[in-house]
Amino acid sequence: MPIVNTTQVFTTNTTLARDQVWTFETGGYFEVDGCTLRIEGSVIAGYRTIFILKNGGKITGLRRVCPEWWGAGSGAANNAPFIQAAINCMEDAIDTSSGPLELVLTGPYPVTEGVSLTPTSLNNLHVTGGGGGIVSRLIARGSSWPATQAVVTINGRNDVSKTSDFELRGFAIVNEGSTAKIGLQVGVETDGYDVQGQRLSLVEDVVIHGFPVGVLLQRTRLVKFHRLGVWLENQPNGVAVRVRVPAATISRAEVGDSEFENCEFAGPAYNAANSAYGVETVIEASALGGIQALRFDKCIFHKFNDAFHLVDGVSSTTQNGYRSNITDIWITNCQMDGPCGRGVLLKSNGSSANPCWISNVHIFGCYFQGSALEFVKMESPNADDQIHLVKGVFVSNNWSNGGSKIFLDAYKAAGLTVTDNQISDLTWTSGPAIEFHTVQNVVCTGNLMRRQSGETVQHMIRVDQPSDWYVIANNNSGGCATAGAVNAATGTNRVVQLNV
Repeated sequence: MPIVNTTQVFTTNTTLARDQVWTFETGGYFEVDGCTLRIEGSVIAGYRTIFILKNGGKITGLRRVCPEWWGAGSGAANNAPFIQAAINCMEDAIDTSSGPLELVLTGPYPVTEGVSLTPTSLNNLHVTGGGGGIVSRLIARGSSWPATQAVVTINGRNDVSKTSDFELRGFAIVNEGSTAKIGLQVGVETDGYDVQGQRLSLVEDVVIHGFPVGVLLQRTRLVKFHRLGVWLENQPNGVAVRVRVPAATISRAEVGDSEFENCEFAGPAYNAANSAYGVETVIEASALGGIQALRFDKCIFHKFNDAFHLVDGVSSTTQNGYRSNITDIWITNCQMDGPCGRGVLLKSNGSSANPCWISNVHIFGCYFQGSALEFVKMESPNADDQIHLVKGVFVSNNWSNGGSKIFLDAYKAAGLTVTDNQISDLTWTSGPAIEFHTVQNVVCTGNLMRRQSGETVQHMIRVDQPSDWYVIANNNSGGCATAGAVNAATGTNRVVQLNV
């Protein structure tokens, strides 16, 4: 076990064997001048500078590193170069000693530029902090941030090692007056450089605070976000999680197959003039690909204009009929309150000229509190058929309380199941609690209204022309509506009965 207690200088490329453990004592340094030092063994050292790099010198090969070894901390105004040097060392640790590839953050670390990780099938990367509060933090400062640069970026690759797994745990990304726009970005927009693993990569116990976009997810599959916290606060038009399909020329820019569990997202406070969203989908006009398979379970949303703002593409270019669909979205056991503007918006821009749609959406077991607008809204304003619109939506077993507008509003939608929801204390006196307009293939049964004081809506359920193929049955207004169900459509394939 070699002991380093003086300065050892390296001026030519050198490899230190993997069976060695280098112990750095006070006064011990490796000075690397104009060459590469590859350490295939391991290092024992405290959280202090032990590597001195000169004239482009670099160190590679260590599997467990901390940025302090390169000079991070100690009052540095910008720790990004030291953090990146530690990451680069870890990423180049193929065929070195055993153990995980891990960057250990102690922090806090002020940064004036971003850092990036590039996991591959040969080196699954772990970044571990001591906690997401005051302990381990990347603090964005300064006014020179490019608009597209995130504080932390997970890159993809376009080669034989492109399969990538990674873990980020236990640290915070904080904005302190910087011009940085994005906290954490997973995936880049470049064609072919997708982030996709053989298992779910993990982002756990990470807090992101004060950015216009907390998390940007693009060209990425198989990531689990667990106990993620995103706080917008002073960002009136910010987005906690943006799921984006960028423009593409040669490959499908798909994103999805990912989970959000036990996460908390906080907006700046609802204001009708703002556009703060908890989860937003963005599909570029010339994108190739869509958004598929996103799971949101036991997540909490506070003070957003829309907790979920899910909108498909707008281009009239067909792109194999695959381009801009949004499908297989699960919103289960979530809480949306604050108050907020709207719980869930599903808006399709599809039509026969723009063949895209939103489908297979499940809203189950959620709690809605105090919305200023609709709790759930579906619309397909350009739809001219029963294909390219919002379709296949399940709204079941939810509980809402104290909204000032309609519980559910569906306009130009098909294949809707609205069952067993409880609607409490709506103050929407000028309309129905549930409205269907220009819909087909609808089942609306077993819904219940109740109140604690004197709130009354006009109708519990209203079906407007033109609508057909629907069953409205066994819904109970609980005395909170002037009528249980109003059928204003003339479709011949309908059942409206046993509504009180």
